[in-house]
Amino acid sequence: MLTNTLEAARVFVTDTPDWSQPVRFWQTWQTGIQQSKNGTEQRNSMRSRPLYSIAYAISGMNTLDWGARRMAALRAMASAIVVPLWTVPESFESVAGEIVTLDVTSLAKTAFQVGGYAYFEQTGLASVFRVITAIGADTITLASGNAAYPDVTVPTYTAGALVYPCIIGQRDNNTLDSRMAGLESSEEILYVQELGISPTIA
Repeated sequence: MLTNTLEAARVFVTDTPDWSQPVRFWQTWQTGIQQSKNGTEQRNSMRSRPLYSIAYAISGMNTLDWGARRMAALRAMASAIVVPLWTVPESFESVAGEIVTLDVTSLAKTAFQVGGYAYFEQTGLASVFRVITAIGADTITLASGNAAYPDVTVPTYTAGALVYPCIIGQRDNNTLDSRMAGLESSEEILYVQELGISPTIA
């Protein structure tokens, strides 16, 4: 479920949304403003891809499973949080060594990124996070040696498994955002904003 800072440098969240509640997923661009001598301004993108955010309610069962101690620890934790983008999975097609082929035309406009994580999920098999080292038109190359979180033997996934891009971000439930409207305050709300830094392989 969750780690703490003594166990890992990052917190990995695997709790799925309560799908009876809205799941908010959006993107923003970091931009810089350049001003010319005559006073005109030009806004330029500072990144080649947007920053992603996700907000969703966790079901009551999962909240109880976390327990008060874990929730308090997560709120206080300064470590970056890794969370799958539950609304935009891709379908697993095949694997050859560390190269995974996805059932897509192009990965160029997806949220997968080199140095980030992919989360693999298939019914009946363990779900794991894997580090991405390269991205092709329809393939992602994973870190060698079956490096994964949690530290388990990586299952042999088959066609139809789901592969989620992940964001490395910070939990920020103190920020009010109109996109979170409709989420029930009686449930635990997870709101993660992607950090505006280049990911590193951990």
